[in-house]
Order: sequence, then C-alpha cells, then structure tokens
Amino acid sequence: LVISKHNKFFALLVNHIDDIIASKSTISDVGVLANGILGTLLLENKKIITILDSLSLIDQYLGIEFTKVGGEFFNGKKILIVEDTMFFAKQLIQTLSPMGAQVVHAENGELGFLKVQEEHFDLIISDIEMPKMNGFELASKIKNHEKYKHIPMIAVTTRFRDVDRQKGMNVGFNSYLEKLNRDEIRQTVASYLGGKG
Repeated sequence: LVISKHNKFFALLVNHIDDIIASKSTISDVGVLANGILGTLLLENKKIITILDSLSLIDQYLGIEFTKVGGEFFNGKKILIVEDTMFFAKQLIQTLSPMGAQVVHAENGELGFLKVQEEHFDLIISDIEMPKMNGFELASKIKNHEKYKHIPMIAVTTRFRDVDRQKGMNVGFNSYLEKLNRDEIRQTVASYLGGKG
C-alpha cells in the first residue's frame, strides 16, 4: 500500500496477503482508544479484524501530532455532511467538531438536499457513492439551484480515479478529496471557512 502524505510517499509492506475480503459488515469504533486504529470489523465467520489508520501511523512515525483546536476557528459555521456509511460520517464529525463547527449529518443525497432547503449551511461535504441520490447528482442539483449554488462543496470519497475527480469538478464540487485524509480535510475546510487548518 503506497500513500502520499506531507509531500512524501510511504509504503506499508507485508510478507504476504492472507486473504482479500469483501464484507458488508459495519466497522465499529466503540471502545477504540489507541491512536492509529480506526476500529474493528466482525466478519461472518466470527473473526475480528483490526482496521489500521495508516495516515495516523505515518504522523506517529514522523512525530507529528494534531492538537485539538479549541473550537475558535469555526464558531458559528454550519457544515452538512452527506454520507451513507455511519463509520465515515463519525470520522468526519470527530475531525470537524473540535474545530468549533456545528455539524449536521444526512444519510444520502436525497436527504442532504432536503436539509439544504430547510437550514442554512456554510459548507457541504459529500460522499460520492450513496443510495437514492449519489454525490454527483447532489452537487449538480445544488450548483444548478440559484439559491444554493454559492455554497462550497467538498467531495470526500474512495472513488479517486482521474475520471471520477474530473466528473466531480465538472458537476460543481469545489474540492475532491480522499476519505480519511484528515489533515487535508481540515486544511480544505479551513480554506473555505476562513480558519487555519
């Protein structure tokens, strides 16, 4: 696994791959206290897998720590997170709430668009792959609406091919980021809301 962070490339190496698993199970972060661990996954065969946070492990290796911001940067700012997977939604909420933002969650694009019509938001962060209305459709709908088109939108997704990124920018996303890259998410949010990430 090769990861780019802090303008450097890092590789996580293993001796061999035991298995590649596709699972519909939900990652649980209940009781996770250690840095570098995102959560655990209970598989159908009753095995428990620990999910590592490779980006945090790189920071630990480099001796870089993120100190929680006291909430002064984004006081009064309201962010809508549109994400169908609760695990990823919680990760975003835990990343942004300490910075003082009020965070609202919608489980898909359809619900996200309803929230936009009901409440004022300073920023929208959206996944791409979602049921009912995906992120591309949501961005297109918002950016083609006279009342809401001014709201900055950030895509946070695992769909990171060039063609997906280009499509995201074409439909109206202002930024297109990888999921779980918390540093980049904080810095990008700060650039739109006027804080310091």
